[in-house]
Parts: sequence; C-alpha cells; structure tokens
Amino acid sequence: MTLPRRTAVLAAVTLGALPVLAACSSSADEGSPIGVQAAKDQCLVKPQVVKPGPVNVQVNWSGEGPGEVYVYGEENGSFTKVVGEIEDLTDGLTKTFTVDLAEGKYEVSCKLVSATDGIRVPIEAANRAS
Repeated sequence: MTLPRRTAVLAAVTLGALPVLAACSSSADEGSPIGVQAAKDQCLVKPQVVKPGPVNVQVNWSGEGPGEVYVYGEENGSFTKVVGEIEDLTDGLTKTFTVDLAEGKYEVSCKLVSATDGIRVPIEAANRAS
C-alpha cells in the first residue's frame, strides 16, 4: 500500500514541475543565437529575424586576413549606429558576442579589418520571430 502512495506523490511532484521546465525552455528560445559565417567575400546570417532582447551572435571567420563583424542600428535614416561588434577574427576562429536588440531593423556587416566597407545583411528584431 505504501508503494502506490509513493508513486502517486512522485507523479504529482513530476507533473507539478512540468510548467517550471516549460518556462525554462521558452526563455532559452528567446535567446536563440544568430549564426554568422563570415569571410572576405561572404556574410551568411541565420536567422534573419529574432526576438527582441539580448541575442548572442556567434561568428565563424574563414577569411584571408583579419576580420571583424558589426551589428548596426538605424540612426538618422541610415545604419550607422554600432550596437555590437567583434574584432580580431582570424581564419577558423569562432567568437561570440551579445547585443541587446530593441524591436526594429538592423544590419550585420562582415569585413576585413583593412576594408572601409563590408558585406551587409539586413536582420530584424520582431516579436514574430520563430
């Protein structure tokens, strides 16, 4: 008789913990990273729509020469406001940085250190992100 009672208590505790575990997994989804495959002539960014808030940007540089990646926000009608950056990227190196994105449009720029302009890819922070 004590075994069924213990089983019932264990089942109740387990079922009671499910909402807590679900809450933890949904917050992890909100912080899903942006992956950037970058090189001198490449800037692949996925996903391009994320939820607003803190977002990790994981960059893999596979280019000739040192590189850098920037996230630009809009300021005065153009994407010139740096909201996040990573520098000192070398061939085969992966680095991560975090940006806090308010709802809106942004651009990710991948470039060689010596270049004045790089390849830019539009991204968006929106509540419709999956």
